[in-house]
Amino acid sequence: MKYFIIRWCSCLALSSTLIAPAFSQGTLPPNAAASVNGIIISNDTVEQGIRSALAQGQKDSPELRKAVLGKLIEISLLSQQADKNGLADSEKANRQLALIRQNYLADLE
Repeated sequence: MKYFIIRWCSCLALSSTLIAPAFSQGTLPPNAAASVNGIIISNDTVEQGIRSALAQGQKDSPELRKAVLGKLIEISLLSQQADKNGLADSEKANRQLALIRQNYLADLE
């Protein structure tokens, strides 16, 4: 189960960093839960995180929703910093991303 959570967070981090900034102004697009340095975290992504937490036996609550969004914001910030540090282009990162992609696609079947 822990491996699933790590994979899930990795996939979310990857997807949240690949979404192009929707607006340069202070307003959020309709399906946005948050914007982190111009990177949008969608409500769908937050709901996916909540469903994952519920599947692990957690109770739906405002605190859970806030915690999920907070974790997604943290992941986005860490991902952006890693990208700035050039870690996204490293061989290790490319191997890990390939593995995450492979596992994700295998889970779709």
